[in-house]
Amino acid sequence: MQTLKINNNVSFGIERHEKKVRLVVFDKKEELACRKETFRNLQRFVELNEGHVFKGRLQLFKKLDAIHIQVKGEKIGSVSAMNLKKCLSLSDKI
Repeated sequence: MQTLKINNNVSFGIERHEKKVRLVVFDKKEELACRKETFRNLQRFVELNEGHVFKGRLQLFKKLDAIHIQVKGEKIGSVSAMNLKKCLSLSDKI
C-alpha cells in the first residue's frame, strides 16, 4: 500500500484491489472511509484542472495541483496531484 500523509493523524492509502484501486482514509490506524475505483478513472481525474469525483462518504475535489479529501462532508486535508499520480502509477505496477 502506498500512503500519503495528510496531517499528524490522518493518512491517505492507495492499494491495488484486483483490477481496481482502493483508496482509504486512515485516522491513525482506524479506517475512516474507503472507495474502490478503476485506475483509468482516477488517472483521468488527476489530469483535470478542476473536478470532483465520487459521491457518498469519501469525495475528492481537484483544483489545479491540489486534491482536497472530504470524509462525511468534512474536509480533512489535501494532497498534491503529482504525489497521487505517482502512487497510482506504483500501485498499478504491482
